[in-house]
Amino acid sequence: MSSENENLAKSKSLVWLYSGIGVVLSFVILVVLNLIISTSIPMKLDLTEDKVHTLSKGTKDLLSELDTPVVMSFFVSKDKDNMPPELIPFTKRVESLLKQYERGANKKSIEIERIDPSPDSEAEDRAKLNNLQEIPGRMNEPAYLGLTVTCLDRKSTIPFIHPQREQMLEYDISRAIVEVTRENSPKVGIISALPVQGGPAAPFPQPGQGQQNRPWQFYTQLKRDYDPDPTEFGSNLIDLGMDVEEIPEDMDVVLLIHPAGISDQAQFALDQFLLSGGQVIAFLDSFSAVAAQSQPQRPQFGGAPQAPGIPTSSNMSKLLSAWGISFESNQVLADRAYETAQSQTSSNPAILTITSEGVDEDSTLTTSIRDLLMYFAGTFYINDKDGVEVETLVKSSTKSQLVDSQAAQFNPDQIVQTFSSSGKEYKIFNLKIAEKNGLDGISKLPKSLKVLLENLLRYEDGLSVTKDQIEKIKDWLKKKKSTTEIAYRPARVLLQDYTGIPAVADLAAMREAVKKKNKDPNTIIPLSSVDLVIDHSVQVDKFAKSD
Repeated sequence: MSSENENLAKSKSLVWLYSGIGVVLSFVILVVLNLIISTSIPMKLDLTEDKVHTLSKGTKDLLSELDTPVVMSFFVSKDKDNMPPELIPFTKRVESLLKQYERGANKKSIEIERIDPSPDSEAEDRAKLNNLQEIPGRMNEPAYLGLTVTCLDRKSTIPFIHPQREQMLEYDISRAIVEVTRENSPKVGIISALPVQGGPAAPFPQPGQGQQNRPWQFYTQLKRDYDPDPTEFGSNLIDLGMDVEEIPEDMDVVLLIHPAGISDQAQFALDQFLLSGGQVIAFLDSFSAVAAQSQPQRPQFGGAPQAPGIPTSSNMSKLLSAWGISFESNQVLADRAYETAQSQTSSNPAILTITSEGVDEDSTLTTSIRDLLMYFAGTFYINDKDGVEVETLVKSSTKSQLVDSQAAQFNPDQIVQTFSSSGKEYKIFNLKIAEKNGLDGISKLPKSLKVLLENLLRYEDGLSVTKDQIEKIKDWLKKKKSTTEIAYRPARVLLQDYTGIPAVADLAAMREAVKKKNKDPNTIIPLSSVDLVIDHSVQVDKFAKSD
């Protein structure tokens, strides 16, 4: 009975895990694909302090190239008594943005029609036919705030324009225009060791696990967006396989999802595809929880050996190294700042819930992410390489370390008990090496002078600390004294309020004097970290001001 309960709990947790992975992949892959494929879609929305939308250059370029009439049907309920009050000012901002699309379109190729889907009207029937989402109104009547974009016989719908996606609204509208005006759907290639297109969830399902024959959620979404109606000309969503020798010339994007076991020739083909201007989106795993479920159970005594399952680690070392990137494929990331609670008394530092602090909020790819769930995440290392630009979208905290994947899966409590944060990186100036490099005899200096010497070595810049000052420390050994002045820079200065407040006042006065000379007051700043300790009552009249 206990074993059955454990299997049931494990099955439920796996369902939750696969669902979470599906949702995250659907969101990330679709946004990335649309940004890469639709190069005319804006990458960033420019908002003023008053929330007045300003069209980005990408949108303006898109509108200038329109040569076919596009109709935007803006469905918005006019009844202010029924419309949720928080949506009323937002509605005006949406309408202002739509008018800018209309004004910026080439040869007036965009027409905006505002439709009031009042209850029991033809307009409401039209809203329902377009699958717009009903909003609960204050008068117990449905309200609407949605948009359809139509060009000839093509239509794209935004069922509900949510205020929380205001920063992405320009992207959503421009994407809809691209969808209805593009002549051909882009071709997307897929390389994966996992059954993303459907089939069994694992070659060796555990008892009670059953079969999972449906495609993964993100794959279903890709089929809907890029391959809704395959014709005799072929599909736009193509499985390239793990041993592909050449990427087809008409391929727009190649999507890799846990390409465990990918061949060297396939990596070479991808490299050539990138060099020719192609786009690659790669999701690699240090430890794939889904692949782990494909591993065969240990055979009973005398039983026939079973074929191996899908490797749990994926890497493309040859391709990555060619572009100055390396991937840690044997260990997973543990982070105490983002660890996810598994119960009221335990948590797993290798199952991360990345909050907004670890996500780049300025990037269109991640701007709407608030909590990103990541199971057994891997880490990338970037080496400087000409022509390669790196944008970090998700990062760990300093309370992190790399751990063994098996410990992360089966013994998270041990990770917590033995956790040692990697913390911050510091440069170490080794006096023994300095002695070998010309500072003869410094190992004989008193410890106090060694501290001063190490400090000078750390901050030598030829201005505040010169090579001559460093040599004078060494020469102290000859006469056991020195009259040379040095610029000692402590790591931290602690000021007591009685003497510290006058010092702060002096800094403020110097900054004010510099400002009056039309210079930058920020040039007046202590070189060392300064902390002011206040143990008396203080009245603060102004704070957090740029001046």
